[in-house]
Amino acid sequence: MIYYVSRRPVFQVLCGLLTVLGCLNVEAATNDLAGVPIKLEDFLKQVWTRNESLQIRVLESVIADERYKAERGIFEPEFVAGAEAVDRRRPNTAEQRANLGGIFGGGPNIYNERNKTYSSAIETLAPTGAKFRLGYTLQTLENNINAAANPHGEWVSTVGLAVTQPLLKNGGVTVTMAGIRAAAISSEISFQDYRKNIMEVISQAEAAYWDLYQAQEQAVLAQESLRVAQTLLTDNKKRVELGKAAEIDVLQAEAGVSERSAVLNEARQRLQTARSRAATMVSDSWSPNAIGMLAADAPKLSDKKYDVNQMSMTAYELNPSYASLMKQAELEGLRVKVAKNQRMPNLDLKGGYGFSGLARNAGDAWNASQDQDFPSWSLGVELRVPMGGGIKSRHELKAAELRREATLRALNGLGITLANTLRSSVFSVESYRDSVTSYGEVVKVHENVFTTQKERLDAGKVNSRDLLEAEEDVFRARIASLESQIRYQRSLLELDLVTGRLLKDRNLDFTQRELQNSTAVLVSSGRITQEKYQEFLKTMQTEYERRRPVITTTP
Repeated sequence: MIYYVSRRPVFQVLCGLLTVLGCLNVEAATNDLAGVPIKLEDFLKQVWTRNESLQIRVLESVIADERYKAERGIFEPEFVAGAEAVDRRRPNTAEQRANLGGIFGGGPNIYNERNKTYSSAIETLAPTGAKFRLGYTLQTLENNINAAANPHGEWVSTVGLAVTQPLLKNGGVTVTMAGIRAAAISSEISFQDYRKNIMEVISQAEAAYWDLYQAQEQAVLAQESLRVAQTLLTDNKKRVELGKAAEIDVLQAEAGVSERSAVLNEARQRLQTARSRAATMVSDSWSPNAIGMLAADAPKLSDKKYDVNQMSMTAYELNPSYASLMKQAELEGLRVKVAKNQRMPNLDLKGGYGFSGLARNAGDAWNASQDQDFPSWSLGVELRVPMGGGIKSRHELKAAELRREATLRALNGLGITLANTLRSSVFSVESYRDSVTSYGEVVKVHENVFTTQKERLDAGKVNSRDLLEAEEDVFRARIASLESQIRYQRSLLELDLVTGRLLKDRNLDFTQRELQNSTAVLVSSGRITQEKYQEFLKTMQTEYERRRPVITTTP
């Protein structure tokens, strides 16, 4: 026979301490669960207007658009002006002296001249690659030959138009406009990269929101589970005092309280982490001592049916990665065309027409040139052929063709990946949706079992351990149900990312033109100031309010 020594006073003290600690833990958890509820729509609004990562992506899109505008400036006419003074002294040869002396010979031995040349012209480029130069030149000639007849020198004015048209290399609209077209494609690629980054930011924000919801619900469930164990502990102590229960029942309840206190502490830590991440998404500073936010919206299920073939077509149209690679393939094709043109020899057609006038002053020289009594014209071709067959252009063409081939292969691979990922995402959505329903049934079953076990405990048919196990089964089933709901929401986000509909379904998918209009305020003054930046943020917020996206938890 085994005799048990009663240590009821010590036992009661320990029970009291555990009860107090449990109450303190519940009180701390209650404080942690206090916060400011925020709806998903309002949370995304703050992300849209305050997230610095998102704003950086907008600025990158502005930069690409400005580069495109810069390339369009190649057709801007240029005004060219110059002035030159020449002071020259040289000896004349015998032949020059004879020519300068006329029929009697005896020309000067030294030739002195002081000339000044003033020139101005307008130069421009045509889409065909032709270069035009319309210019005017005024010269004043002073030397020891014309000094006697013209004490103030002679004035010569010339007006002319010169044209150089490449016929092979660098000729044609395609090559001339290649820089502009490449910049336009690069701008479109940058816009798709902007869409991709914005989609990632929004999806991360929604994921952070649902993580916050999961963390706070886990804390609530853990707190509720702890309260059940504490209630059982209190009831068991009363039963022991009345002689209706053994001390082992109190010890089992105490173990249940300790275990659930540890679970609650872990839940509180996850809640703090989730709040910190949510605050980061809206570029807000947050500390554990501050009142955090709480997710006000709960996940919802949808019975929507998915047409994979139709969604594949949507993905090829809206997925930013695929659209960006399509544009990259177009850009590489353009580079191949330019590289083929550069393999040709230079054959330039050159022509010009002008007229000049000579007088004793600048005004008369200009009038004389307008009479067009002394016209001149020229027409010719110039050929330039590399002696080695164009080593540089040959290898550049090969490199361009290889880049195009690599891009096309990458595009084909991405198309296959999109199709497979889409099927997998649809399967995940449907699977997690079924899991939510199944776990909901599991929760109901365990709740019924717990209710039955509680009634049996009151009737003395089971012990505290059986009730705690039943409650633990309820807790785990609820946690599993909660996790399946969050996985369902994440699978919806993944599906929206694959199809490229994430922004479109939330009314946040700007066109490239709309984005340019929204960001025009940033560069209106030629530089980005803090005032302009704040004005830009207000513009974004106004645009968000205008669109008023209806955020739901259904695809």
